[in-house]
Order: sequence, then structure tokens, then C-alpha cells
Amino acid sequence: WQNVKGDLDQEQSLVWFTKFLANNPAFALEFLVGPKMGHLNPIQDIIIRAWIARDFNLLVAGRGFSKSYTASLFLVYYALFNPGSKIVLCSASFRQSKMIFETIEKFVENPQGGFLKQCCPKGYISRGTDRWEMKIGKSVIIATPLTEKIRGLRAHLVIIDEFLSVPEKIINEIIRPFMSVKRGQGKEQ
Repeated sequence: WQNVKGDLDQEQSLVWFTKFLANNPAFALEFLVGPKMGHLNPIQDIIIRAWIARDFNLLVAGRGFSKSYTASLFLVYYALFNPGSKIVLCSASFRQSKMIFETIEKFVENPQGGFLKQCCPKGYISRGTDRWEMKIGKSVIIATPLTEKIRGLRAHLVIIDEFLSVPEKIINEIIRPFMSVKRGQGKEQ
């Protein structure tokens, strides 16, 4: 796709542009979310590219580094460029998961982020007492507290905010089994 020469018809240009966006997170997020909310600093672009390239990631940074905001942008990016993904967002307190979820909702509702809103179906959010869901494209993001009620949940991607606050027993007995399903195999919840 990098060696494109000559004219492209509409379908070819859409494919080329999609590949361009998929390989340029900073440009894609600014395009989808809007220039103010979707702007990435160079370090955030590097972090998101690293998260895309590797299966297991840990970001350790001080207060005010925008870890949760960066995770929110990454979730939007991942959901769109990995269609059909089931993403689970959890933290030691449901409040923190809901804050990240609400940040993503602000991205969708941002007037400058019209392209992202077009990717979300009508009624794209549902909020229960212990589970919030958002549909972006063909993917779903689920925010949930870390309780026994979430046993049996499956996901293609798990984001754990405030990882060090989560007891090791919960990580081993509840979160690790989330990842036992691969895309296209078996029945997924």
C-alpha cells in the first residue's frame, strides 16, 4: 500500500486509507476523535504502538501522565481496527473502570469527533449496576468490577487499570481465564 501509483477508484482509496489509519494511530485518533481530544503526544503514540505490537503490556508512570486517557484512546483504536473484538476493562474499583468508559463516551459525543460517532450503532451504550457495555463498530467494550460475578466472561483483550491494586488471586483465578478464547473459536459470551 505504500507504493501506490496512479489513480485509485473509490473502493481502492477506501482500502488504502483504512490501512493508512491502521498503521498511524496518532493520525487515526485525531481524525476519529477530533483534533483536541484525539491529539497524542509523541510518547502516547509510542505507547499505543507498543500496546498494539505486544500481547502483554504494563505501563508504569507517575500521577498526571494521562495513563487512563491514553488507555481510553487505545481502546477506541483497538475496537475499530480489530472488528469483532470483545474487550474487558476492569480495575480494583468499578469507579475507575467507569471513568475510562465515560472518557470513551466523551470521545464519541465530541462534536469534532463525528467520524467516531458514525462507527457507533444507535443505542451503543448500556449501563447495568455491575456491567457497562459500549459498541464501537463490530466490537464491544465491557467495563466491569472485579467480583465473583464476572466468572465465565471471555475477552480478546483485557485492560486492567490500577493493576497493582488488584489481588494476585483475582488475577489468576478470574482475569486469566478471560483470555482462554481466541477469535472465531468456540462459543463466546
